Amino acid sequence: MDKKSKLVSMFNYYNLRFGYCDSESESDFIDNIKGSLNIHIAMGEGELEQMYLLIYHNKKFLALKESSLFDNLDDLAKSISNLEPHFSEKLAKGLILSAYDREDYGINAFSPDYEEFYFEARESDDVQDYTTPCYFAVGSLTEECGCEVDLNSGEISLNGEKIDNLEDFYGYLDEDDTWVIGVKDYTKLH
Repeated sequence: MDKKSKLVSMFNYYNLRFGYCDSESESDFIDNIKGSLNIHIAMGEGELEQMYLLIYHNKKFLALKESSLFDNLDDLAKSISNLEPHFSEKLAKGLILSAYDREDYGINAFSPDYEEFYFEARESDDVQDYTTPCYFAVGSLTEECGCEVDLNSGEISLNGEKIDNLEDFYGYLDEDDTWVIGVKDYTKLH
């Protein structure tokens, strides 16, 4: 396979960044993100309009032909739960899907015990303005990326510059939208 046939045009680049806040947490949601939990997701379009789901999480790159985030939700939730004991797999599933879709469906479907404790916020909001402890996800989306991704390595080509992976790509382009979704930890509310 030649180099050109390994490349896809990238669009809809999502960053899903997760965290947990308790009574000792300070500042805004951005300052309370736990970087090891981040999931970077994009879509890629290849030759003959073949679509690829591109995922970078836990130092691993996946290029999945004709796949969706929902198809990979179990594996991503298990990984987050293994990396951070505060997050059960059910809660991780709910947060991942709700952060990606920017709505409460994921929480309602996979973490119904947290349904009435769901909230939306801005990334710059002070975490103490929300009942803590809480679990949250900061999401962002860049729609037009103007770059190509190598399906084998995950390396990104942007205006002649090489970027190692989807995680390192963060910050190269302005985000079109950002949001925060979260749930209060009902098991620890008094």
